[in-house]
Amino acid sequence: MRAGTKAADEHVPAMGGRPPLATLFRPVVLGLDLSRPCHDVIGFAFDAAALRTAPLRVVHGWNSPAYFAYGAAVDPSWQADMRAQESDALRAALRPWREKYPGIDVIEQSVVGQPAHHLVEAGSDAGLLVIGRRSHRSRAAYPLIGHVAHAVLHHCPAPVAVVPHT
Repeated sequence: MRAGTKAADEHVPAMGGRPPLATLFRPVVLGLDLSRPCHDVIGFAFDAAALRTAPLRVVHGWNSPAYFAYGAAVDPSWQADMRAQESDALRAALRPWREKYPGIDVIEQSVVGQPAHHLVEAGSDAGLLVIGRRSHRSRAAYPLIGHVAHAVLHHCPAPVAVVPHT
């Protein structure tokens, strides 16, 4: 590569608060933990999608309870019921945001397995990936990130926004 040129997939910083044209219409991905959803993180993702005129893909990763792994659940309909419950919970959590941002195309994705893996995969074609980080008042001087945020920051090819919340 010649000096002064940029590779096609090299990160280009935002100018004047607007996202770069290369990422403008690519989807914004939101990693959402329904056990502790946060309005700040969800609002940030919807605002980013609106600013970019891009769709918003919401990825909620969850795991089956341990008794499924040990074979105690012999009825296969339990797994289907759990999938339906998680999808319904995701839909309910996003309902007020869909009403507030009617122009945003929201794609809901409730997936079984490691959230970090699914987020990195979803980020492969994203313009921005948004995740949350819980703020601990007692550790204000030393902000910490969890294992999901750590994995996403190290492995996601898209820009990542880590939004602190309580």
